[in-house]
Amino acid sequence: MKQITLAITIILTASTAAFSQNTHTVIKQCLDSVTSSENRKVIFTYDSNDNHILEINHHSDNRWLEMEKVEYAYDNDSRLIINTRYRWYNENNDWIRHRKCEITYDSNDNKTLFYYYWDDDWKNDEKYKTEHTYNNTKPTMYIGYVWSNTNDDWIELEKQEIAYDDNDNMINRVYYYWNNNWKISGKHEFTYDSNDNIATYIRYGWDDDWIKENKEEYTYDNNGNSTMIIFYYWEEETNDWELARKFEYIFDTSYSKADLIMPSYVHTSEVNMPMKEIHYEWQETEWIQREVVTYHWSAKEIIVNK
Repeated sequence: MKQITLAITIILTASTAAFSQNTHTVIKQCLDSVTSSENRKVIFTYDSNDNHILEINHHSDNRWLEMEKVEYAYDNDSRLIINTRYRWYNENNDWIRHRKCEITYDSNDNKTLFYYYWDDDWKNDEKYKTEHTYNNTKPTMYIGYVWSNTNDDWIELEKQEIAYDDNDNMINRVYYYWNNNWKISGKHEFTYDSNDNIATYIRYGWDDDWIKENKEEYTYDNNGNSTMIIFYYWEEETNDWELARKFEYIFDTSYSKADLIMPSYVHTSEVNMPMKEIHYEWQETEWIQREVVTYHWSAKEIIVNK
């Protein structure tokens, strides 16, 4: 019996040693929540693959009250396949299902989206799919279709045509809607600085000609983080851009994006760890602070293969 116990101990010790030799531990910063001075908070949860699987939205009325939660599910390639929304009902003191979206992918990563609403069971709401045309790895056209139960077929809904500069930066995106044929609805234009960061982003409407609507101007730090965005609207009376809002961003530059665990939609183009946003509104002659958004992080040990 002692020999058997000794053999098991040796095997377990050897396995542990082999595991230790092939793995190591790294410390990552995990985004736990985001709070706003406007009495809002969202809390995030992740799975073992660091996929964002749950967020719960709260508002404050002397204490944090739950409002809505969203559950996310992923396939083996970490692609989102289910998005389920719930609303909090005080009368039931429970979460009530609200809407669900199921996503499938073809071999070209084109998506088909199935939308459902809750009425004692999941009921079909609408079905939507996207198709992309690529030039090498860059998408140059996107078409969205919606399913028609009347026609029992897909019908065109919207289209985007995308153009790039010689550095593969997107310089414009033209939007269309379907009304027996494709009709122009708008356009987004981009300019870039010498580091290929977006410098300006302008939105246009269409009414037999392009109509300026909104503009954003970006400022960056030396690492390439966007530290300020100024928002303008087009004033026809002055025939010029007028100030509207300003967002300032603060980062912890001691952490790179590789060090972070956070939802994929949070500061997607930034290099370092976001810590705070300060939002201002322009009033006549000065900026008035309206909101402060704070990012809350914690350290998490991750075991990775060497």
